[in-house]
Amino acid sequence: MKAFVTAIGNAIPLVILPVYFLRALPTYLPVEIPLDLQALERTIITFGGVAVIFAALTAFFSKGLVMRAAFGSARQGSRVAWIYYVLSGGIISLSISLFDADVSFGVNVQRLLYILYAAILLMVGYFIAEYFVYRREFQEEEYYEY
Repeated sequence: MKAFVTAIGNAIPLVILPVYFLRALPTYLPVEIPLDLQALERTIITFGGVAVIFAALTAFFSKGLVMRAAFGSARQGSRVAWIYYVLSGGIISLSISLFDADVSFGVNVQRLLYILYAAILLMVGYFIAEYFVYRREFQEEEYYEY
């Protein structure tokens, strides 16, 4: 049950809301966006789905198991990949034609994303530390009987 709730909780911000906003975006803008929204939607679903699966598998295993540390680390790596591919590596450029005039603008947020990547990847250290801290409890209780 815990894994299912975690999967739903991660699917909402990583897949459901971005896809909803992406599909609703053309109806609210007065100009046509020259982006391939379907490709971006597929990217969101693909990388978001992987992140949701890793989150559910992380929640499924108990603290102190090597599988939890592995899936927790993979979960954080998949989140970094999701952010990187959805935000195009931090360099966002757009050009729109308005009333016979071309308007182009670009935003470079790579350094901000590097800070975000570092914060997310700190969680990898958390999962590894969690493994070593709780491992002793599993060894004492002897869950594995041969």
